[in-house]
Amino acid sequence: MRINPLKLTEALLKNYSTTELVEPSYAVAIILSEDDKILFIERATRVGDNWSGQMAFPGGKKEAGDTNLLLTATRETKEEVGVRLTQENCLGGLMDIGLRKRGLPTPGTLFSYVFTTEDKKIVLDTSEVKNAYWVDLEYLLDPCNIGEYTYRLNEIKITLPCIIYKDKQIWGLTFQLLTHFLISYKAAGQID
Repeated sequence: MRINPLKLTEALLKNYSTTELVEPSYAVAIILSEDDKILFIERATRVGDNWSGQMAFPGGKKEAGDTNLLLTATRETKEEVGVRLTQENCLGGLMDIGLRKRGLPTPGTLFSYVFTTEDKKIVLDTSEVKNAYWVDLEYLLDPCNIGEYTYRLNEIKITLPCIIYKDKQIWGLTFQLLTHFLISYKAAGQID
């Protein structure tokens, strides 16, 4: 399986839609390597971090000096994992997502951008990221790797879909973004 950047860019543009922008804004990078792997991070465990310890894409909160959210995604990726991304290797964006905390809407909008890269060297900022993984697209597409994540909200248990990778679970917003990406990837004729 090889990525066709032009077809994927076209599919991303067709599938991109936007929500009403609610501040604060966050941006993440979905990074594809030339050998068909996607970069995930395992967030460091930190008090006050709503996504502490979870699997995610590199990214973070827009800062005052960020002129746009694409810059936020590239800056945060460089800070967290040392991968340099540029506007030239950005293929497009995915659907914006309104944020939720403990199952309830919370102020904020999450933007995501898809990038390609030849550089797979990782340099972790261990204050923010515990580990990073390049995961094969074939693994992410295999239905055998889909499982369930049980989310507890007070005394209520909610079962959500996830991808099980090693002893980790890719769920929630990251699973939702990954699903949107895979739909665009399929629309680009990359998979059956």
